[in-house]
Amino acid sequence: MNMKTAILCLAATLLPLSASAASFDCKRATTQQEKLICANPEISKQDEDLAALYARQLARLSDAGQDGLRASQRSWLVFRNRACGGDVECLAAQYDERLEFMGRAVLTRGAYVFVVLDKWRFIAPAKPDGDSYGDGAMQYQQRLHLRIDAPRTETTEDFNGALARIWPVVESGFDGAQRDYAHFNLNEATDDLVSVDNFGWIYPVGAAHGVGAAEHLNYLLKERRLVSVGDIFLPDSGWQPALADLVLADLAAQARADDQPLFDEGREGVATMSPDPTYWVVTSEGLGVNFPVYSVGPYSFGDRTVTIPWERLKPFLAPESPLPFW
Repeated sequence: MNMKTAILCLAATLLPLSASAASFDCKRATTQQEKLICANPEISKQDEDLAALYARQLARLSDAGQDGLRASQRSWLVFRNRACGGDVECLAAQYDERLEFMGRAVLTRGAYVFVVLDKWRFIAPAKPDGDSYGDGAMQYQQRLHLRIDAPRTETTEDFNGALARIWPVVESGFDGAQRDYAHFNLNEATDDLVSVDNFGWIYPVGAAHGVGAAEHLNYLLKERRLVSVGDIFLPDSGWQPALADLVLADLAAQARADDQPLFDEGREGVATMSPDPTYWVVTSEGLGVNFPVYSVGPYSFGDRTVTIPWERLKPFLAPESPLPFW
């Protein structure tokens, strides 16, 4: 076999692999994006991985949940095509972000399956000579929505309605002046309780750094309401200063371990923030108190949550609580 024949044989063996490397048949690629995907082995692999992950997540959902995730994916595909055009780097970056999103789009916790759905809107392309991260960056919007997908009961539908009322708009994106990032964090889900955070981060163009904070939802499913102070603590038991002291001791220990200072006013703020349910993260492990960036220490100290185990709070806990943790 001469060299020319060997090369032709090798090419023939590679053709079927190239035609099927993406999630679709590259022999039938017609759009600009399809041709780019097929021509780039790395992006082709990303496309294949995303298709497989998307199929696995769909299989975990109810019929209604599948319809929602399909709509989300179609919205992203339209956005991807408009945003990237023939830009290979843009396409690869969009696939990286979509793989990350799809990996956490469906969550099973306790008896419940949660789904995060999104809807995309392309606003304006990046400016040719602009700052790719500053005011010259592409403008877009991604709206996020969390819900319990299964089981569908009167109780779970009530929770979904409450979530939509409390957080009607949760979005990431860039409007030319400010970049927004948002995500949900599911802390706990039992038959009686769902604890979830909506974390938002904003970065104004030209700022030294961004800043963010979390909003916390601790919801009693059977009682169809938010967790209250009386669900956890006995009245007139002295729980407020006791909780604040425990939280401050833990927070100070974290600061020492990280070689970070606490603000003097931050120490005072602990006494105010610790008893406030809007800062609480309720889990089976204990009662968390969240302190946003700059609330108790410098930017480098970051966003902190101190969790006090229920056992340490035992003398102050309400015996008739609807919570299942003690």
